[in-house]
Amino acid sequence: MGKGSGVPLKEKPYPKVVYGSIKSNRKQPKSLPNEITIDQILQTLPKEVFETSNFRSFTSLLITILFIGLSITFINLVPSYLYPIGWMLMGASVTGLMVIGNDCIHKTFSNNSLVNSIIGTIVMLPLLYPFQSYKISEKNNTANKNKMEQFEINAIDNKSSNQDSYFRTWATGKFFWILSIINWAEKYFSVKNLSDKQDKSKAFASIVIVYIFGFIFFPMMIKFVGVSGFLNYWFAPWLILHFLLSTASLLPSIPFYEEIQQAAIADKNKKQNYLVHITYPQWFEFIVKDINFSLPRQIAVTIPHYNLRKAYQAFKKSWGEYIYECTFEMELFKELINRSQDFSNQIFSPFDVAPLVPKQPVDAPASTRPSRTVKEFLKAINWLHFGLLIGTPIIAIYGMLTVSLTWKTFVWTFIYYHMTGMGITAGYHRLWSHRAYSAKAPLRAALLIFGAGAVEGSCRWWCRDHRAHHRYIDTEKDPYSAHYGFWWSHFGWLMMKQDPKKIGRANIDDLNADPWIMWQHKNYLKIATFMGFIFPTLVAGFGWGDWAGGYFYSGVLRLVTVQHSTFMVNSLAHYLGDTPYDDNHTPKDSFVTAVLTFGEGYHNFHHEFPSDYRNAYKIYQYDPTKWLINILSYVGLAYNLKTFSDNEIQKGMLQMHEKHIAQKRESIYWGIKKEDLPSMTMEEFDQLVTKQNRKLIIINDNVLDVETFMNDHPGGLSYINMGIGKDATKMFTGEVYGHSNAAKNLLCQFSIATISNEKKDN
Repeated sequence: MGKGSGVPLKEKPYPKVVYGSIKSNRKQPKSLPNEITIDQILQTLPKEVFETSNFRSFTSLLITILFIGLSITFINLVPSYLYPIGWMLMGASVTGLMVIGNDCIHKTFSNNSLVNSIIGTIVMLPLLYPFQSYKISEKNNTANKNKMEQFEINAIDNKSSNQDSYFRTWATGKFFWILSIINWAEKYFSVKNLSDKQDKSKAFASIVIVYIFGFIFFPMMIKFVGVSGFLNYWFAPWLILHFLLSTASLLPSIPFYEEIQQAAIADKNKKQNYLVHITYPQWFEFIVKDINFSLPRQIAVTIPHYNLRKAYQAFKKSWGEYIYECTFEMELFKELINRSQDFSNQIFSPFDVAPLVPKQPVDAPASTRPSRTVKEFLKAINWLHFGLLIGTPIIAIYGMLTVSLTWKTFVWTFIYYHMTGMGITAGYHRLWSHRAYSAKAPLRAALLIFGAGAVEGSCRWWCRDHRAHHRYIDTEKDPYSAHYGFWWSHFGWLMMKQDPKKIGRANIDDLNADPWIMWQHKNYLKIATFMGFIFPTLVAGFGWGDWAGGYFYSGVLRLVTVQHSTFMVNSLAHYLGDTPYDDNHTPKDSFVTAVLTFGEGYHNFHHEFPSDYRNAYKIYQYDPTKWLINILSYVGLAYNLKTFSDNEIQKGMLQMHEKHIAQKRESIYWGIKKEDLPSMTMEEFDQLVTKQNRKLIIINDNVLDVETFMNDHPGGLSYINMGIGKDATKMFTGEVYGHSNAAKNLLCQFSIATISNEKKDN
């Protein structure tokens, strides 16, 4: 419609001016094609993500209950103006209960249907969700959605009464989250739409149970904690629950809402199936149990919530072009508020946000890998490790409750904590696992002895697993892969017997040839028992007579803290922090983790440059293990300290900077490319200015429509009026005023065409 098209002036299309209405650019992913099948997707996912683990399910439930208890404690202890923080924490925690209930509905909490029904009913009762009614509604909802073969939030037509419609209309703007409460009331407390008699009976019974629970629970709660307790401990968190469910359900539809609507208008048969993954802070994702991880609906419902992260990462590797990823930001949330009216008449279900694989059955086949029986599970537990990891904290708590801590014992505990901790970090880790420096015999002996005092296994065993971890990071062969979850990588892997066939192989010929290593390995139990418990007790006992304090504080409590400090290198260091050197794997750099792990928290650097004796590359970063190695080198006990080439370190940092800049650049509006703008002749330009009174200016052969900017021009109306209907290039670039770079960047928002050079020259 540009050059020489002969189209009447009024019909010639020019792009709209976007000044004042800019939003972040979003790279639109591909829509899931009709040709894709569930089997194709399943082949790219690890089979174990479909495996249900009673241990992990109940552990997740206990952690959620713990967070609820912590939230109640927080509200009890803080002044009233901090209550909202407690409400948010408790609301996120009870959202975790909802996720567990959702697992029970889809039979991914346990392989036992009775267990699923009992646990599902119990966890959803405090939320006032009738379990069986919810379950039947979800089954019918998924079936209806599959028949529709489209990605829409609403799964069934809303046939509400006028009164309901009134409330739905009111639930917009900042109150959009009330829509979740309306859906809850409309959808799960009625059996009118159920045709199956058995389903109707089950749903009715579950609704009655909720009413009975409410009539008993709420009067008792008000009696014991009062109205304020009811508001703080139940009502406010319950509202937060619905706020989070509404946000998690509706927000993924926002990034490409306009595109989906326009495509639907242009072609009703063209269905868009966008997978949108919104990243939240990891602590929040942990509490709400990864409800934001987006997978095709048929597959997602067959995966336990604790495996969603791993399943998503595997899905992303093969199908990343069909996923749009973004972080939660206020701009996106504001768009949801502004568009909330569009969702007011829709009925949606919690967690029902992912598109279906087109033209595929609802119930995807689960893994053929059988889950372990209780007997098999108990047999798989490493009872020695389990007893040590569970028993020592109990003993430490008993000691703290019965034995007073003296100042001398505290100082000794603090010193011995660092001695044994650095036996691991400076010895097991940097010296022997990575050979990042060399050590004289006295230092080697001391590190092996004090390292054994941490009671984390022999150096040979520890280094073998750690080398496998580096070689096979984030894979099935990684002995403590972060993709199996935070607690697995923290200490869950230690509680289970290792499968030698599953763990990746690592070469330890150098360790087998080291006489010091083999001496410690053969005598490990004796050395660990003496250094872990007896030695710290003897020092405190003979030193100042505190035998009990030496045992409970310097021995057991110190052991618990040093173990969990070093365990955090495998867990927290893969979850918290930044990725300044590479983001292809999970390790992160974090000052917090560094403080908790003797300087091992700059884990992204370490995994990129493992042979470097430093964990903290920058001089101001916290790394006491590095400082110790430096001091030991000054006195001649450590030597041959290895450092990676500064050029390569800087190269890695620069590459990540460039990657972040490229990602940021994609989100910024740079205007329509000049070659994509329609052309405009000078005759057309003059007619638009004189006959239609358009406020057009030419700068650098671009036609700018500045009408919406006239009153905002910093130089005032008179100056901008001087350029209307003219080529103002010289005025803009220095003849009148040399405009700033910001002003030059702003021009793209007003561009509607380019001037045809041929006509201009004439």
